[in-house]
Amino acid sequence: MFHKAETLLVGINKLLSRTGRPPHVTRVAGTIQLGTLACILDAIGSPDVSLPRRFQRGFQLNGDIEDSGVFRPVQPPEPFAHAARRAELSAGSWEAWSSLEREVRRDAFSTDEATRKELCAKTRDQSDLFRMSEPLTMEQLCIALWDSPYPPADEHGDYLCPLASMRFGTWQKGKLRPIENCRKSGVNEELRLLETICLPTVDWPGLVASRIWHRAHTTGTPMPELAVSTDDVQHGYNNCPAQEPQIFCMWDEQAKAPRWHLAFVCGFGNAASVLSFCRPMEAIARFNARMFGGFARAYIDDWLQPDYLAAGRSAQRCLAAEIGRASCRERV
Repeated sequence: MFHKAETLLVGINKLLSRTGRPPHVTRVAGTIQLGTLACILDAIGSPDVSLPRRFQRGFQLNGDIEDSGVFRPVQPPEPFAHAARRAELSAGSWEAWSSLEREVRRDAFSTDEATRKELCAKTRDQSDLFRMSEPLTMEQLCIALWDSPYPPADEHGDYLCPLASMRFGTWQKGKLRPIENCRKSGVNEELRLLETICLPTVDWPGLVASRIWHRAHTTGTPMPELAVSTDDVQHGYNNCPAQEPQIFCMWDEQAKAPRWHLAFVCGFGNAASVLSFCRPMEAIARFNARMFGGFARAYIDDWLQPDYLAAGRSAQRCLAAEIGRASCRERV
């Protein structure tokens, strides 16, 4: 019976991997077995039943963002006012593209050379991983999107194009973090979110220790020694494919001019990206608790895991294996 079920699941995984998966999603998440993921989510009782669909079609980063059911609900914006603001942002999007190029050029002259070069290097790394397109001129971008030097026009002759953001870099602990300014571009304002993430607090290990002490006290057993391990997920948002490529403009040191990119993954700066990335992290935490009795919780891409000292690194190895199987490499 088990062999038949396994054979059936393998067939389902193969079928789903070939059905409805855009090429850029396959490049980013092609190793994730959608049928297996669906079965795991069902087995652990996760309410996020649409997560496999996101790894098949990509995560939503524009417009109305679906409710995963695993985070804290928030009040969405008022529908009529929000629709009017969306229309306003869309109407000025083509003019905003030209303004964005001028802004990128001005910003380059006020940014130090080391930051510009490091930002270009980080972006090239993402292009090498097929997470982003090569640098494009505005005309090349339009041709890539619409096979035309210009976007499609409405009945009034006004060009219709997606909102685009400026990419810049900020230094954090000696490392440059690329950021898309989705707030200034209006991308975040255009989103309609129904939930927000719930992050663990710094007292999470203390809460676990308190519960373990309570169990030890009520059963009359000695309090076990505890340890805490920390891990983080390598490449972060690069593990989550976008449903529709995101557009940003940045200064290119080689061309000495603004250049455009299509981003095929969640970007740092998009308010929907953090929700998208935390969904598989939440599923991993649930599976880790149900399968191995682990206490791991994720603060975005940083994992905090209290564990029994006598267990050595076993809990950490379990977590690393789960993250690895989810195609998110872990860095200890």
